Order: sequence, then structure tokens, then C-alpha cells
Amino acid sequence: MASKLGELLRRERGSRFSGREREIQLFQRLLTEEKQPFFLLYVHGPGGQGKTTLLEKYREICSQGGTLHVSLDGRDTVPTPQTFVGELNRQVPAGHHDDFLGWLESLADERVVIFIDNYEMLQPVDNWIRREFLPRLTDTTRVVFSGRRPPSEGFINDPGWKTLMRSINLRNFDAEEARSFLAKRQLPEPYHERIITMTHGHPLALSVVADTFDQHEGPDFNPEDSTDILRSLFERFVQEISGAKFRIALEACALVHHTTESMLQAVLGDDDVTAYFDWLRQLSFIEESKWGLAPSELAREAILAELRWRNPDRFTELHEKAGNYYKHKLVDLSGEPQRRALYDLIYLHRSNPAVKPFFNWEDITSFWVDAYRPADTADIRAMAAQHEGPDSADTIEAWIQHPATQTFVWRDENRKAVAFVLRIDLDRIPAAEAIADPVVAALRQYQQKNLPLRSGEHMALFRAWMSASSYQGVSPVQSSIFLNIVQYYFTPGLAISGFCCAFPDFWKPFLAYGELQHAPDLDFQSGDKPQGWFFHDWRKCPPVAWLELLAKKEIEAVSGLEAPADLPKPAVLALSEAEFENAVAEALKNWHLAKDFDQNPLLRSNLVVKQVGLGEPAARRFAYLKERLQSALQDLEASPLDNKYYRVLYRSFFNPVGSQERTAEFLNMSFSTYRRYLKSGIERLAFRLWQEEMTP
Repeated sequence: MASKLGELLRRERGSRFSGREREIQLFQRLLTEEKQPFFLLYVHGPGGQGKTTLLEKYREICSQGGTLHVSLDGRDTVPTPQTFVGELNRQVPAGHHDDFLGWLESLADERVVIFIDNYEMLQPVDNWIRREFLPRLTDTTRVVFSGRRPPSEGFINDPGWKTLMRSINLRNFDAEEARSFLAKRQLPEPYHERIITMTHGHPLALSVVADTFDQHEGPDFNPEDSTDILRSLFERFVQEISGAKFRIALEACALVHHTTESMLQAVLGDDDVTAYFDWLRQLSFIEESKWGLAPSELAREAILAELRWRNPDRFTELHEKAGNYYKHKLVDLSGEPQRRALYDLIYLHRSNPAVKPFFNWEDITSFWVDAYRPADTADIRAMAAQHEGPDSADTIEAWIQHPATQTFVWRDENRKAVAFVLRIDLDRIPAAEAIADPVVAALRQYQQKNLPLRSGEHMALFRAWMSASSYQGVSPVQSSIFLNIVQYYFTPGLAISGFCCAFPDFWKPFLAYGELQHAPDLDFQSGDKPQGWFFHDWRKCPPVAWLELLAKKEIEAVSGLEAPADLPKPAVLALSEAEFENAVAEALKNWHLAKDFDQNPLLRSNLVVKQVGLGEPAARRFAYLKERLQSALQDLEASPLDNKYYRVLYRSFFNPVGSQERTAEFLNMSFSTYRRYLKSGIERLAFRLWQEEMTP
């Protein structure tokens, strides 16, 4: 007997399902737990995490085990008690008088599962569902909610639901789950690590990459360089934007580490930004912390990639405003708040190729940094001996005891020192004192000849630093150490700083970017590792000027980004009227797809070029064409003959409501009438623009 299509679809979906073992085990407990049962499983997480796919797997488990189940989708249910119950009543088998609760009662001890997807759409009746509907269910009924928002405070604070509910915060796949997913989608293993790094294990992104590979399979497939992938993700993330100023707020949020209202005020230039902040706060891919709002890393990368490509001028402007905001904060702060502001400022440089390989961009401000205590000596000696040898351990221990030295340690949860940095204040060592450490003795001679100090000036030498686990390799601890060292640069009276590191040739590009100059005459060997010194004269380039210089370097790097290679070469196109009309139709179709829109022939038509020359940046022609299309649409609205086409074009392209069928329903038109108006509207819009095309 031939299989039904539904069975084939379920089989194919099941073959592609991957990961989520913990979530599946919890659902199986929901079905079978008897001793300490819970009745509600609440799955929540940002868009694209696979919540709907997980619910499909849950339903498959029910079907395979013979468990009765019904499903609702919050998007298709008007949030009123009457409609909610009515939707459930419609799923009752024949013979039960459309009474869902009565049907449950008739099932006696049989298990039934209610699935409600997109539960956030039912928030207006959340209290009613919690207080009135759920308590009326039989004790053999189980419920699964799935939505973007976590359980409401009503559920969380209710003593009863604390016992009877379990919640799952659905997050990205871990590395093993991601590999399993890619293997099931038959992507070659050599691509796996690159794809996992690029997508951060985001299920939607992994799926988009797999789909792109299916279309572009071959030896030249490069997931990192695929504009199709980033464009697909960008369109997913920006579909919730409600206006131009909101878009800029989202772009700023993607640019900075964490967004606060004060940061938005500085970037947007508005005193009242509450509406923008509240809007960002409710977006599905925005996460909250005590520091502010931040998009998921994948959303951040997709939004910024699109912004850099589509409007590099605005990227530069936002970058400058954000940088100025953090620079002004640094001057007024100290201690931990200053360190966090400094990290937020450095974070703006994370995409710069001169910085990115040398810094770990995890949240590195949450380490336990503490002053040295005598009990830490053994741990510090052990680190130095392990990585640089016993002679270095002796030297470092001697410096720890010196009155001109200050040492800080990074502690683990057991208070054990797992990293340290040792700073020597060279100006506090008496001139008559013989320095036992040959490295610092040679440095003092070099300083007296090349970097003489005036009375009262301070010179800080960061003589040693390392982590027990990774020495001086790029890591969260190393980056935290760097952050603390940079914070010291803002110490009043600091004239010169010296920074010592192993493998100076490796660090030289990064330190040169930071305006620290290598002194090769002072290079030395510590154990089997080459070491070198880098200096900055803060008298010549004070901290504020230094920050401005780094900002200038970053802006220059951003401004130097090249346009994608597949952009058309500048040349005016002589389009026929039919080609022109087709180009107008394509421009409308791709209104929200920046990459496709930017390849439209109209960008090189006389209509655009006579107003914005070919010598101008492509972004200006892009913006003008959009403005001209919008203006032509407004002309249609004002025309007594053509205004009937306005709403059809507006709801189909400029502010769409969904598929053509849904648009026709929204406009209260038959589908044939809608299609006729759509075709005629495009023709009338194109004709108006064609008159301008033919005008010299």
C-alpha cells in the first residue's frame, strides 16, 4: 500500500531532527511521571531556536505512543477566552457536542496533551488561562506552552505553579549538537567547525547554511563569505522593525556591547528614547542583563554586516557617536565602572583585523580580580616555573616583595590564584639601588638615555603577567589582564608605560595598533621563550588623545571596506520600456532585500543617474531610488484615477502583511481582483517613472 504524503513528511522531518535530548527527556517525564508529576512544560527562547520544530517532535512522540493530543497556534487565535475555548472545542471528536472540557472528563484516566505554540500572542489572556482555564483541566491532562517570552510573573510567583510547572529556556546548540545537525544535513565534515564558529550553534543559522550549501554545493563553497546566508538571517531579524528611527536604534544596539537609555540618547540625539528602548526590549532576539540590552551574537553579526554593506556612512556615524559616549564616561569614572566602560569602548574595535585576533570578546569583566596576598606566592611561583622556568619564578617572587611593586591576581571560585600581573613603579626605585633583575636593570639604563623622567613623573613597568592554564595565549583571562593594564593608563601622573610580553613578534601588530612601540634592544630570553618590551610616552600622547587616535584608526578601517565584488560596474543603462517596467516590478519585490535591491538596473538608469551621478557612492543612488519609488507611490494615492492601486501596492511591498492570499484577505478583495489590481498598479507606477526616465 502506498504511503500517504503526511507520513512521508513526518518521516523526512524526523530524519532531520537533531539534538535537544534534555528537552525530549523532560517531555517524556511530563507524559509518564507519577510520583512527583508536573502538568505544564513551558518552552521559551528567542526566534530561530527551533521551538516549533521541538513541538513537532513532541507531537510525533505522542503519535508513536498513542497519546491523544490537540494543538493551538497563538498566531491564529484571537486572544479572548471565548475564542480560545472555541478553538479547542473545534478539535473535539464528533459526538462530544463541541465541549472540550466535557470530552476530557469522558476520557477518565487517559492521558491528553495540549500543545500551544506562539504563546506570547496570547499574553492578553495569560492571567485567565492561568487562573481559570488550566485549573479546570483533568489531572491526566498535560500542557506544553511554547513562546518567545519566559513564563509571566503570575506563573513564576504562584506557589502552586512553582511545583507543577517546568520551564526550558531553549538556547543555541552546543558543539556536539551542531555537528550532529550538520551531519544529518550531509554537509562535509571539513566545513563543520567553521560553520559552528560562524553561527554560534544557532539552529536557524545552521539550517540557512545547510540550505545554502544545497544550492551552491562545490569546492568553492565558503560559509563565511556567503552574502546569501547573512542576507537571509538579516531579513529574519529586521522583520519586526516599525520605522526608520527604530531601525537606527537596532543598528546602534548591534554595534555596542550593551544598550542603555543613556547610550541611545547619545547615539540618536534624542532626550526621550523610552519608546525605542522599550521596543528593543521586547524583540525576540534581544537579551537583558544588569548592564542593559544586547542582541544575540548571530543577530548582531547579521545586522552589522548588512549595515556596513548597505550604509557604511551611517555605520561610521554610529561608531563615532558611541565612541564619544564611552570616552566621556571614562574620564568621570574609576574602579569597576571605569573598567566596564573601557571594555565597552574596546568592544567597538572587535571587527578590526588589527585587533580581533588578539582579544577574546567574551564578557571579560566578570573575573574575580584581587590584590595579592602572601598566601598567593606559591601559586604565582608555580605558574612562573611552569611557563618560564625556575629562574623566572625566583625573579618574580623577589619583585613581589619589593616596595615598588604591586601585584594583582585572578582568582577561581576556590579563591585560588589562577593568573596574575606584576607592575613595577620604576620611579619609586632609588637611583642608588642596585637592581638584581638584569632585565629591569637594562631597562633602567635604556630609560635614562631614551625616556628620561622629570621630577614627579611616574613610569609603570608591567614586568610579568600570565595565566596558569594558557600562559599569555589569547583567552578570556589574557583579555581581562589587558583590560586592567589599559585601565591603569588613565592613572593621573603616568608619564611612560612599559609592557613586557613573550613572543614579541606575535604581539607587535596589535601593540603597534595601540601605539606601543617595540624596543628591540631590550629583547631577552626567559626559559625557552623570547620576550620583548613595548613603550608608550603618555606625555606626548595623553589618554584622551590616544583614544581619539584609536577611534580614528577604527573609522579609517571601517571606511576602507570594499563593496561586494558582484556589484555592477558603473555605467548608465539604456533600458527599453518593457525592461524598465520589469526593473520597477523587481525593485518592489525586493524592497526589503537590500542585496537584491542594490543590483536593480534602475540604479544605473537615467532616472537615477541624472539626479545622483555615477561618481557618487552606491549608497546614495540606492537611497534616491527608494525615495523616488515612495514618492511615485504617494502620487498614485493622490490621483483620483489611480488611488485604488495605492493600498494594493503598499500592503504588497512597502508594508506587507504576508502572502498574496493573506494580502487579498486583508484588503477584503477576491484573489482575482487583487491580482488584477496588483498588475495594473505596477504598470501605472512604472509608467509614471518612465516619463521621468525619458526626460533629459
